[in-house]
Amino acid sequence: MNVNSVAVYLNKEDGSRLAMFVQESFLLDIKVYPSSTSIGGTLGNFRLCDLSLGSDHCWGWLCDLRNQEAESLIQFTFNSYSVEDDDYEGYDYSLTGRLSAVRIVFLYRFVQEVAFDSV
Repeated sequence: MNVNSVAVYLNKEDGSRLAMFVQESFLLDIKVYPSSTSIGGTLGNFRLCDLSLGSDHCWGWLCDLRNQEAESLIQFTFNSYSVEDDDYEGYDYSLTGRLSAVRIVFLYRFVQEVAFDSV
Protein backbone atom coordinates (compact mmCIF):
# COMPACT_ATOMS: atom_id res chain seq x y z
CA MET A 1 0.00 0.00 0.00
CA ASN A 2 1.39 3.37 -0.97
CA VAL A 3 -0.43 6.60 -0.05
CA ASN A 4 1.11 9.82 -1.27
CA SER A 5 -0.92 12.33 0.77
CA VAL A 6 -4.14 12.55 2.77
CA ALA A 7 -5.58 15.77 4.22
CA VAL A 8 -8.37 15.94 6.80
CA TYR A 9 -9.93 19.26 7.82
CA LEU A 10 -11.41 20.12 11.21
CA ASN A 11 -14.17 22.71 10.74
CA LYS A 12 -15.98 24.93 13.22
CA GLU A 13 -19.78 24.92 13.41
CA ASP A 14 -19.91 28.08 11.26
CA GLY A 15 -18.06 26.23 8.47
CA SER A 16 -14.74 28.00 8.87
CA ARG A 17 -11.67 25.79 8.98
CA LEU A 18 -9.91 25.37 12.32
CA ALA A 19 -7.17 22.85 11.57
CA MET A 20 -5.78 20.57 8.91
CA PHE A 21 -4.20 17.16 9.48
CA VAL A 22 -1.89 15.96 6.70
CA GLN A 23 -0.35 12.50 6.41
CA GLU A 24 2.30 12.27 3.69
CA SER A 25 4.17 9.31 2.19
CA PHE A 26 2.63 6.33 3.96
CA LEU A 27 4.04 3.04 2.70
CA LEU A 28 3.27 -0.49 3.89
CA ASP A 29 4.84 -3.57 2.31
CA ILE A 30 3.77 -7.04 3.48
CA LYS A 31 5.40 -10.19 2.15
CA VAL A 32 4.21 -13.61 3.25
CA TYR A 33 6.34 -16.66 2.52
CA PRO A 34 5.52 -20.30 3.35
CA SER A 35 7.49 -20.23 6.62
CA SER A 36 8.17 -16.51 7.30
CA THR A 37 6.75 -13.00 7.05
CA SER A 38 8.24 -9.60 6.28
CA ILE A 39 6.49 -6.29 7.04
CA GLY A 40 8.09 -2.97 6.24
CA GLY A 41 6.72 0.51 6.30
CA THR A 42 7.21 4.23 6.57
CA LEU A 43 5.02 6.83 8.19
CA GLY A 44 6.15 9.80 6.13
CA ASN A 45 5.38 13.17 7.62
CA PHE A 46 2.55 13.72 10.11
CA ARG A 47 1.58 17.41 10.03
CA LEU A 48 -1.02 19.45 11.91
CA CYS A 49 -1.76 23.03 10.90
CA ASP A 50 -3.67 25.74 12.80
CA LEU A 51 -5.61 27.24 9.89
CA SER A 52 -6.69 30.30 11.89
CA LEU A 53 -3.03 31.38 11.68
CA GLY A 54 -2.44 29.99 8.19
CA SER A 55 0.08 27.52 6.81
CA ASP A 56 2.60 30.29 6.00
CA HIS A 57 2.68 31.62 9.60
CA CYS A 58 5.80 30.69 11.60
CA TRP A 59 3.64 29.03 14.31
CA GLY A 60 1.01 27.68 11.91
CA TRP A 61 2.34 24.12 11.80
CA LEU A 62 1.74 22.63 15.26
CA CYS A 63 3.38 19.30 14.46
CA ASP A 64 5.90 18.68 11.71
CA LEU A 65 9.22 16.97 11.03
CA ARG A 66 12.08 19.05 12.41
CA ASN A 67 14.34 18.26 9.45
CA GLN A 68 12.40 18.49 6.18
CA GLU A 69 15.17 16.51 4.46
CA ALA A 70 14.33 13.42 6.56
CA GLU A 71 12.71 10.63 4.60
CA SER A 72 10.13 9.65 7.15
CA LEU A 73 8.86 10.20 10.68
CA ILE A 74 8.99 6.45 11.37
CA GLN A 75 10.58 3.65 9.36
CA PHE A 76 10.30 0.05 10.48
CA THR A 77 10.93 -3.51 9.32
CA PHE A 78 9.60 -6.63 11.03
CA ASN A 79 10.80 -10.07 9.94
CA SER A 80 9.95 -13.53 11.15
CA TYR A 81 12.30 -16.40 10.45
CA SER A 82 12.02 -20.14 10.35
CA VAL A 83 14.71 -22.71 11.12
CA GLU A 84 14.18 -24.18 7.64
CA ASP A 85 15.02 -20.86 5.91
CA ASP A 86 18.45 -20.22 4.38
CA ASP A 87 18.63 -16.77 6.06
CA TYR A 88 17.91 -18.11 9.56
CA GLU A 89 20.32 -16.40 11.99
CA GLY A 90 19.37 -18.10 15.25
CA TYR A 91 16.34 -16.00 16.26
CA ASP A 92 12.68 -16.13 15.33
CA TYR A 93 11.84 -12.41 14.96
CA SER A 94 13.57 -9.10 14.30
CA LEU A 95 12.26 -5.56 14.47
CA THR A 96 14.26 -2.56 13.35
CA GLY A 97 13.13 1.02 13.27
CA ARG A 98 14.20 4.61 12.93
CA LEU A 99 12.46 7.66 14.39
CA SER A 100 13.04 11.21 13.19
CA ALA A 101 12.93 14.38 15.28
CA VAL A 102 9.56 16.13 15.48
CA ARG A 103 8.82 19.80 16.07
CA ILE A 104 5.77 20.37 18.28
CA VAL A 105 4.34 23.85 18.90
CA PHE A 106 1.90 24.11 21.82
CA LEU A 107 -0.57 26.98 21.45
CA TYR A 108 -2.92 27.22 24.42
CA ARG A 109 -5.35 29.31 22.35
CA PHE A 110 -5.66 26.46 19.82
CA VAL A 111 -6.33 23.90 22.58
CA GLN A 112 -9.01 26.14 24.10
CA GLU A 113 -10.65 26.66 20.70
CA VAL A 114 -10.84 22.92 20.06
CA ALA A 115 -12.00 22.08 23.61
CA PHE A 116 -14.67 24.75 23.96
CA ASP A 117 -15.98 24.67 20.39
CA SER A 118 -16.67 20.94 20.66
CA VAL A 119 -18.76 21.28 23.86
